[in-house]
Amino acid sequence: MPPMLISLLQVIVNSVILLIIYCYLYVREKKDYLRIWALGWFFQFLRFICEIWLVYRNFSLPEVFDRHIKCPECLYDCSWDVYFCKQANT
Repeated sequence: MPPMLISLLQVIVNSVILLIIYCYLYVREKKDYLRIWALGWFFQFLRFICEIWLVYRNFSLPEVFDRHIKCPECLYDCSWDVYFCKQANT
């Protein structure tokens, strides 16, 4: 197992533990600052999940947001949907 993956998995486990602790404390005490801490650890958890996904799936975010591909049939910027393609609409 790659060393970076091991450390990311450890950080995910730690962030889940802290998320559970702060959620428990918020339920018991009903203090707004505990809810903010719990949300912070939740977003850290999501960040580490996305980091593993980006690093080990050979996937890059610019590919998701930059889907303007030239259609070979009509040389038009076809995007996610074929409805944008002039050739498909004729």
